[in-house]
Formats: sequence, C-alpha cells, structure tokens
Amino acid sequence: MADKITCESRCGMLCSQCPDREEYDCEGCLNIKETYWGGTCEIKDCCESKNHEHCGQCKSFPCSVLLDISYDTDLGDDGERIMHLKHLADKAADTKSSFMTKIVLGNVTGICLGIIIGALQGATAAWIIAGIIIGNGIALMLHNNN
Repeated sequence: MADKITCESRCGMLCSQCPDREEYDCEGCLNIKETYWGGTCEIKDCCESKNHEHCGQCKSFPCSVLLDISYDTDLGDDGERIMHLKHLADKAADTKSSFMTKIVLGNVTGICLGIIIGALQGATAAWIIAGIIIGNGIALMLHNNN
C-alpha cells in the first residue's frame, strides 16, 4: 500500500484541516503569493528563497522559527507539523535510497550478463558496455514498477 502523505504547506501544517481555509478562501502557502492576513510568513519566505517545497528539505530542520511556530500557544500544534515534515523528509530519503539501490542492482546485473556474454563471444569490453546500458534499463523498470 502506497504512503499517501503529501505536503500541503511550507511549515508542515495540514491546510486541509485548517479552520481558516474556508473562512478566508485560503489555497495554502504552496499556491498563493501573499498571505490571507496581509502580512508575511517568515517560513514561506525562507523556503521559497531556498527553493524548498517545505521545511523538511532544509539542512537546518527544524529551525528555531519552525519550533517557535509549532509550539506557539495560538498558532501551534504541539509539534504535529514537525512530525509531518519529518515523515515527508524520511519518505523522500527512502525513495532516493530505493532508486539508487535499483540502479546499482540493475547495473551489477547488466555488467555480469555483459561479462558472461562477452566471455562467450570474445568481446568482453563491448558486452560490459552493453551490460551497463541493459542494467540501467533494468533499474528503470524496477523503479517504474513500484
């Protein structure tokens, strides 16, 4: 079963659960240029300046600004958004790691096939190159099947 968790905001807030969403017709900070309250959002500005979709992609995660907002008595959610962002970051890391594993597996398989066929044909170097190409194809097939 695929993990359906997605990013709804820069700070990890679940916009779909925000009471202000309908009242102010807010489309969420991923989809707006200006905040509905007319001010600026330090987190939105920071993420956009670093070309991050959300704070979970930042090397400074969780920074003091995110921690302050998460545990603020009026705006906070007792760290729920931080856990959401951590989950998004972990999911992205797992996906990248899984893809790299498939690339390695595909290339090793392709190289082994290339060596075997090359040894039988007497042209090992050419078959190793062909094996690498085949290996990348195998890796992409493995990746696309998930």
